[in-house]
Parts: sequence; C-alpha cells; structure tokens
Amino acid sequence: LPQAAQDQLGVVRSCAYHLLNMINMLKDLLKSLQPGLHHDELELSLGQCTLSCQTEEVISRMSAMLNNRLTVHAQVSSQHQVHADAERLYQVIHVIIANAFKYTRRGCVTLDSYLSDDLRYCTVRVLDTGTGFSPEQLDKYNGPLTG
Repeated sequence: LPQAAQDQLGVVRSCAYHLLNMINMLKDLLKSLQPGLHHDELELSLGQCTLSCQTEEVISRMSAMLNNRLTVHAQVSSQHQVHADAERLYQVIHVIIANAFKYTRRGCVTLDSYLSDDLRYCTVRVLDTGTGFSPEQLDKYNGPLTG
C-alpha cells in the first residue's frame, strides 16, 4: 500500500480501537448500575502496571486522529508502577487524554506523573492549552457528586 493509504488505515484502526474502548466502558457502566450490585462486586484483575506503558499506548492509538494539530509531550516515568486493573487504568487514562485532545484545538498537551513523598500514590497530571473552564464550571465540577 502507498504511504498515504497506510496512514489512513492507521487512522481507521485507531478510531476502531477508540470505539471499542468506549463500548467496553459503557458495558462496565451498565454492569455497575445493576440492581443489588455493589462496587466491590465489579470484576477487577489487579496487578502491577507500568503507568508509562498505558499512557504511551493511549497516545499512540489516538495520535492518528490529531492530524498534526497538537503537540503531545508525555513525561510519565517508566519507573512508576501502580497496583491496578490494567484495562480500567487504560480506560481512565484514555478518558483524561481524550478530553484534553477534544478541548484543545491547537497547541500542546503535556502529561506527567509523580509519586507522593511516601511512595504510596502516583498522580498523573494533564496540562493543555485548551479553552479551560469558567469559574462557574470549576465550582460545579469540583463540588460533591449529586444524583
């Protein structure tokens, strides 16, 4: 195949994986809403995950959809191991990065990670040059969850 066709095939493949991930997240959500099901009954496959591997995988699958409109800098340490369900971790990272890409038309998205002083927690930070939130939106999103 010519390079242009290979590039387009990569976009199609990325979009298909993105759609599959959204379907899986919806399935998980619907499963969690079952009457009588408690959060501790959800199926999890816990183990050690390398945060940088999950982040790099999400970025590589989504990068074809960016059409060179964004610069992405991932500064997630390969030393940061987390105890998590790899599939759920991928989904969370996917949602966070997708939001940054969605609301940043042009510019840069930067990801980094750091460990707490006691090495028990890892924080992933996403910075972008998108439009951001109004003060009213910040109050709403940083407030308690309500039904």
